[in-house]
Amino acid sequence: MSERSCVVSGCEVTERLRRGMCNAHYRRVLKKGTITLSRRPRAGRICSVDGCDRPVASSEYCQAHHRRRKVLDDPLPLVRIGPRTPRGDGCVICGKGPVVGRGWCAMHYSRWRLKGDPGPAGRLNRKTDPTATDKTCSKCSEVKLVAEFSRDPRTADGRYAACKACVAKTARNARFKRKYGITADEYDQMLESQNGVCLICSGPPPNGRPLVVDHCHSTGDVRGLLCNNCNALLGMAADDIQRLTAAITYLEKSRRS
Repeated sequence: MSERSCVVSGCEVTERLRRGMCNAHYRRVLKKGTITLSRRPRAGRICSVDGCDRPVASSEYCQAHHRRRKVLDDPLPLVRIGPRTPRGDGCVICGKGPVVGRGWCAMHYSRWRLKGDPGPAGRLNRKTDPTATDKTCSKCSEVKLVAEFSRDPRTADGRYAACKACVAKTARNARFKRKYGITADEYDQMLESQNGVCLICSGPPPNGRPLVVDHCHSTGDVRGLLCNNCNALLGMAADDIQRLTAAITYLEKSRRS
């Protein structure tokens, strides 16, 4: 007895037949209503981009140009830089390794995939001199020593773009804005108007610690700057005037007795 195969002409599949058809043709009939392909066969067709001899993968383009068309809406021509080199020989552009693809390192290969051009040998962000002793801050625009910039391995020169003083000032301003809704300059103005002392005890902050911002927990309005002890006093009393008045009366009575 001869083995049965798919009834579709040219198909020689003999396993999992359903209504005389293989699984692929049967599912195509259920989905499309026909066993014929809705598109022309790709055999022998090459990419429509000039100079590309790769076979068509989708939409008249090879796999590389089709992917770039989906990302950039433009199937830019591929950039070829000589024959492909072994992965251990280093990038053909900058000479560094390891090689990731097409003879390029990871930086040039990723740049080629995104923009269609691997670009120059160096980085694109900034030309730096490793022997330089000074640098211009991106915040205050002042030229300072390299030691005044924190280290950052993500940048070309290994330093932050802003100096340490500007980074600290930005962080301080963000902290006041996040917690109390005021800027660091407004805090300094309040401190100067209070002559650097607490509004309740009229004394300087103990242990050299800075005055804290006192605010209403109900409305969030800033009331002034207090030392830690006076601020804790109001917090423990829950800003209750009657409780504080009763505490004052209690202390006065205990002194008279």
